[in-house]
Amino acid sequence: MSERENRATAEMPPDAKPVPSITPAVTIRRYKPEDAEDISELYRKSVTEIGIERYSKAEVDAWSSYADEVEEIRYKLTGGLTLIAEVGGRMAAFGQLKPANRIEFLYTLKDFSRMGIATAIYMRLEDAAIAAGAEVLHTDASRISRPLFEKMGFFLVEAVIEERKGVKIECFSMKKELLR
Repeated sequence: MSERENRATAEMPPDAKPVPSITPAVTIRRYKPEDAEDISELYRKSVTEIGIERYSKAEVDAWSSYADEVEEIRYKLTGGLTLIAEVGGRMAAFGQLKPANRIEFLYTLKDFSRMGIATAIYMRLEDAAIAAGAEVLHTDASRISRPLFEKMGFFLVEAVIEERKGVKIECFSMKKELLR
């Protein structure tokens, strides 16, 4: 077991099961501008199919509406490091480090959730942050992603209420001190 896997496993509660390892069919690659439409759809499905587990329909509708802004998504994802995970040629998840000390996006399709794919993307983004000299990582986590970020060593800074299309949506400002 690698040092990174040891760290992730050591931070789990005693009754938790380890995240299953990724199957060899998963490939992780860099974002290309022509991926924007597929990422927009992945984002929408992730929010509507997974977000509904912990947010109201009104919150999910407002949150998922960001997927309609394909050109803004295309522009945002060209900055920083954006990684895409594919399973059998199908886009399964994506994440972004932008700037070098902030996880800006981390979304997975429901069909591929809890398989370790988001964790694999996160670990690559964290490695890139460390390589870029970041000492702390920041993120705004949803109620859905907060447990993953806590497992990765993040701690809560404060609960935050963001507003989208007139709907207030709770998220959590979190940070992690990076090991060097």
